[in-house]
Amino acid sequence: MDMWDPFIASVKEHCPNADIVFDKFHVSKKVNEALDAVRKTEFGKGDKRLRKVMKKKRFVILKRRKTLDENERETIESLKEKNDTLYGAYLLKEQVLDIFDEKKKKTAVARFGIWFDNVASSCISQFEPVVKTVKTYFFSIQNYFKHRVTNAVLKA
Repeated sequence: MDMWDPFIASVKEHCPNADIVFDKFHVSKKVNEALDAVRKTEFGKGDKRLRKVMKKKRFVILKRRKTLDENERETIESLKEKNDTLYGAYLLKEQVLDIFDEKKKKTAVARFGIWFDNVASSCISQFEPVVKTVKTYFFSIQNYFKHRVTNAVLKA
């Protein structure tokens, strides 16, 4: 379900023994919003040459690495050379979203801890609210690894 406190309260009231599972899509959305905020900030700070390189790269940056074609992978690699902050934000996005491919809940939980540390050491402030949200709702995010369900069918 969505990370909305009235939904959570209703389920806890009416189904107190139910496991609440937050859809991985909602974590992904927050992470992508943070990454896009970094992109906008870095674009605004860039010189004319960097702006030209970064222009129209939004969807490549937001796309998962495992779905990139060869040209898109080259774009990401060139980003690595041109803007450390944006490339670091891209890696943070990939790292956290890769956690949802993890088969074991215990390993996934440990990997989230590593991701929290990586965000803190990155000094990329746009990801701090995401970490706060994930920590706040972690009780139900980790239930994804127990049940492996999403509400994607409901959104179609």
